[in-house]
Amino acid sequence: MHKLISSLVLVALTGACRADTFEPALRLALPDKVAGMSLVLSTRSVQTERGANYGWLSDDSEHTSGFVTVNVRGAEPIPDGIESPAIRGEFGERIAKIERKLPNGRGPDLIGPSDPRRTAYPGCGPQFLWTAYTSESDEGVKVWSVYLLAMNSHFVEVTTGYLADDETGREVADRFVQEMRKVLGHCR
Repeated sequence: MHKLISSLVLVALTGACRADTFEPALRLALPDKVAGMSLVLSTRSVQTERGANYGWLSDDSEHTSGFVTVNVRGAEPIPDGIESPAIRGEFGERIAKIERKLPNGRGPDLIGPSDPRRTAYPGCGPQFLWTAYTSESDEGVKVWSVYLLAMNSHFVEVTTGYLADDETGREVADRFVQEMRKVLGHCR
């Protein structure tokens, strides 16, 4: 009986620490479940400087998703956080990229700030520069929120998306950002 329990504990621990969710650039494991979303995407670019992408889909809201992208930018160190000129420049590039997108022949509408704004979340975890925009999709109008910070000399982008008329989706997306802050901040 004791061996059975030990084996089940070992299997549970092994499943909770999947090797493909460990992000070496950030020196942390990204969980398989975050805010009721399941990890469905884990890719690392063959070109090291392009980094890695991780994606979660909501278990409760069909069109709600969360992503973490880690971009490696050369050998020059980038200070952690959101205050450096490097992170503000990167944020400006992200805004310009959003404004150039043309999904389904129509550009997105920026609904968040186009100048760097910082989040003010309470408790443990990093703050972000952020913005939000809407875009048309086959499912309807989608709201995307983009959060950016620097960690270990890498740019880390947390993105959430949900249908504009899906209140559950909005709540799940908000929880995803809050829980991902705790993961990134090594909070208990």
